[in-house]
Amino acid sequence: MVAGTCVVMANQAGNVDYGAASKETKRILVDQITYPLTVIKAGTGDGTVNGGGIQCGTDCNGNYNAGISVTLKAIPDSYSTFEGWSGSCSGNRNTCTVNMAELTNIVATFTALASDFVVTNITLTPNSPEAGVPFSVKVTVRNDGTVVGDAGSLDIWANQSIRRTCGASGSNTRIWAVGNLTPGQSKTFTAPLEGLAIGPKTLRAFVDSGCGVNESNEDNNQLTKQYAVR
Repeated sequence: MVAGTCVVMANQAGNVDYGAASKETKRILVDQITYPLTVIKAGTGDGTVNGGGIQCGTDCNGNYNAGISVTLKAIPDSYSTFEGWSGSCSGNRNTCTVNMAELTNIVATFTALASDFVVTNITLTPNSPEAGVPFSVKVTVRNDGTVVGDAGSLDIWANQSIRRTCGASGSNTRIWAVGNLTPGQSKTFTAPLEGLAIGPKTLRAFVDSGCGVNESNEDNNQLTKQYAVR
């Protein structure tokens, strides 16, 4: 309904009992109907959503006349990608058009471009070392992220059951410089370790142990392997 005046005319025809009523004309002022539109940004990345007067960024809300079409465009920042729309829009194209017929919420999801260093495998040689006899370990690390990154140091503890924090050190530890890993690239390192006393042990490997890179997942940098010294 558009703003303006609405003209209403009414009359009543006569019959054998009553005469015809006179015509009446009324002018009624009609307000324009508007609906709110809200843009919500989600995900691990960032960007802007612009269009129809919205610059989100900073201004993520607008009010629009009923029946108006609003086109929005998602623009990821340099460190993100645009994943897609949800709510009153759908799809993964960077533009979205909605017809304003109700309260409207639109979600734009951005994903951060980041490295993600993971310890994927630990292999002991031999599987069950003899007491006091040196042994070796192979540790494989991989970049499961979306950009190349320096994986920093790979720390390997022959026996450490407690999860390590950034920069942690300890006895019977080997440290290797991993260097750059492209997305999907793996590297395997072989480290000699000193012999231990008889009993159950927990070998721990920690990549990017200095926590020098902001990763998309900071919880998968460590892996352990249970073994026994005989």
